Amino acid sequence: MDSTTKDNEDRAQAAQIFTHTSEQDGTQMMHVSDESAVTTLESIWSASQDADDVAFRPRNGWWSLHDWATASWLLVKDGTPVGVAAIRYTPDDDKAEARLALLPAFRQTSLALLLVKQVRSVAQTQHKARLILATSATADWVKSTIQQQNFSLLRTGHMMSRPISATPLPFSEIEGIHVRSLRTGEEPQLLETLNRAWANTWNFHPITMEALLDDLKDNYDSFFVAVDQTDDTRMLGTVHVLFDRSSDESDPWISNLTVDPSQRGKGLGRMLLTVALNYLSKQGASSVTLGVDGGAVAPVTLYRSIGFEAIRTLEVWEQDIATPQQ
Repeated sequence: MDSTTKDNEDRAQAAQIFTHTSEQDGTQMMHVSDESAVTTLESIWSASQDADDVAFRPRNGWWSLHDWATASWLLVKDGTPVGVAAIRYTPDDDKAEARLALLPAFRQTSLALLLVKQVRSVAQTQHKARLILATSATADWVKSTIQQQNFSLLRTGHMMSRPISATPLPFSEIEGIHVRSLRTGEEPQLLETLNRAWANTWNFHPITMEALLDDLKDNYDSFFVAVDQTDDTRMLGTVHVLFDRSSDESDPWISNLTVDPSQRGKGLGRMLLTVALNYLSKQGASSVTLGVDGGAVAPVTLYRSIGFEAIRTLEVWEQDIATPQQ
């Protein structure tokens, strides 16, 4: 069975779960199953995201919640869709992840609670032990409900930004290490290098070749690798710069800044970050953004030391749902 077929089966199974109506307060949870409902879902998701973090809306819009989710529902009140509950899970994982959205005009505690209960009930029906909820740190409309429902703050993630100077930063070389662009044909080695570097980080999921190629998009010149000067094929660190100066829709972004475990503590992370920033300077970028796990002390310290500041925070909440909640 291919992954698409399995995803469709998961969606079909989830569709039969907890689609209900409350006559008392005029609310209904309706499973998203057709194109019209998907459009409504994405519209509510975008409006809710805008209300929480409009300054960080990507130029081409927020990412698709429907594509992310295994299953999703519209919260309908008095005939009007006002909220969204979406959940994602796989058979071999003991946890389910959820995202919630509610239109600003309907941000009531009772409606937020319905959304939380919806995803928790579905996760329990799928025999998951944990439910993970990710929200913006500014989403007070749901944070109080999450706390009242005894979720624990598991982790934070930061989006950090820094202006780009027209003057390149000083560059300090490390003896025995050379930085160059990725070459065509090195994808398998790069994949191994990335997964080795990320392996012991929080919430690690191995990167697939499909995901890597999609990230590269044939743009190898701005994916930099640190290699051993005596063995040009031995990758010791990486950094990827995403920026298309020809497009008004392109926001400079740095990703996959990694250092091989055997090379940490030598200043290689700073060296690679400097390479990335100087590349963006030459490209005429005015600023750059990156994401970092708030619990990763060394990367956060590095970024702050070179001028990055946190501009947005994502909170990850967790609840043990093996025991039914009241």
